[in-house]
Amino acid sequence: MRKLYRKLSPGQNPSEGVSNFVEENVIAPRSRGYNFSNYFYFFAMQADLDDAHYKKHVTDTGETREIVVCRDIYSYGGVKLLSAGARINSAMYERIVNHKLRSRLEESLSVANAVSRETLLECARQRFDRLPLLVRMQEALKPAQSILKVIEQIPLNQQLAFKLTIAQEKMPALFEHSVESAMFSAFLGFKADLDQTQLVQLATAGLFHDLGELHIDPALMDRKRTLTVDERKHFYVHPLSMYMLLKEFKEYYPAVSTAVLEHHERLDGSGYPRGLKQDELGRLGRILAVAELVASLYRGGENTELTRIETTLKLNMRHQLDGAAVSHMLEVLDAAGAEGQARKVSVDQLRITLQKMADFFADWNARFLPQLDAHRDNEALMFLSVNIHMLRHVLEDAGFNGQAVGQLTDVLEDHSAEALELESLYQEFVWKMRDMVNELGRRWPELEQPSHDGGNELVRDWVKRAQELISG
Repeated sequence: MRKLYRKLSPGQNPSEGVSNFVEENVIAPRSRGYNFSNYFYFFAMQADLDDAHYKKHVTDTGETREIVVCRDIYSYGGVKLLSAGARINSAMYERIVNHKLRSRLEESLSVANAVSRETLLECARQRFDRLPLLVRMQEALKPAQSILKVIEQIPLNQQLAFKLTIAQEKMPALFEHSVESAMFSAFLGFKADLDQTQLVQLATAGLFHDLGELHIDPALMDRKRTLTVDERKHFYVHPLSMYMLLKEFKEYYPAVSTAVLEHHERLDGSGYPRGLKQDELGRLGRILAVAELVASLYRGGENTELTRIETTLKLNMRHQLDGAAVSHMLEVLDAAGAEGQARKVSVDQLRITLQKMADFFADWNARFLPQLDAHRDNEALMFLSVNIHMLRHVLEDAGFNGQAVGQLTDVLEDHSAEALELESLYQEFVWKMRDMVNELGRRWPELEQPSHDGGNELVRDWVKRAQELISG
């Protein structure tokens, strides 16, 4: 970040400098015409990435681990806030929260018992004990290919070790997810025949990809909470937070930082933060996207239903996710799932939920399709039309027939694997609805307000119906 500050002109606000830096070096070269201004105005408010939420995590950690100021901490305006040798605790929060800092907190602090390679290796060993799927992955590799050996080689400098330590202390689920993502990434890297350097780079990206969440208000992390469009912007920028930190260190840039930046991009351009497509995405970013998705779905450990993960991957492998990486993952999932028993599913309830899905598509055909021609110039409506058509297509490929729900379910039994797959299909359909609603809000925030544009009002009507289905 010092490099960025040196580029500031006299009197220029550091927030403005960060915004310009990101626009010029991250977005402008690869933008696909999206209006990113709202996101980067928000990101500029994060300035030096030492926002109030991260400062709170750091100072609170000082209550349970010894954190010492190793060099004087100054505000950006030159005021000394803390002297070298001071102990950090929660009482320090008020002293630093209202100041932009000249350098990142982790540059000026040392923490006792910081996360090390040994820490990561021990955590990875524990993951093998808790997550049977990881054991299956290791067994699917050649004898000389060791996931643990890749984890052992991840480079770890003082600043990133500090950040991992804060995650381990204040957001342990995030820390565990990071280690698991690194392990899943290593497996897929072996399967993709990456060389040793690329393997370590991919696992490193898996480890650091989500640490930007340390800068998000913890209240927004509650999965039960329905986020507003503005609140969701905090999540859209988290890949950029770590990208900007990682690119300062030559051992992590460009391969690692770029993969981190791209881990929420999708092949069809529906991802974020840049909406890149296909060959615009790097190989490591494409693989990391699959590893991170599986790690996210598998957070339930041994109680996780593998059928749900399989369904999600199959529905996305053609147009959103790297097909080769998905295929490698499906091979392991198939082998692991073959030994398990399908959970009992109520066919009567399944018939009701599948009919909801059929009715939703029928409603689209009856109420929205006839009006498309009159609003071909409405980008939001055309986006919606393309995505619904694509979703219907992949669901039909997976075995769903909206005109024959009764026939489809009459032949099923409550304990059948087919019933579980169809239930997972409906769950994924609901998630797709949620994704489309969120993406519409991200790209076209003006849809939140009524307008005289007939196309926008059609989209607003559809969003209302989708939200009713999601909440039901």
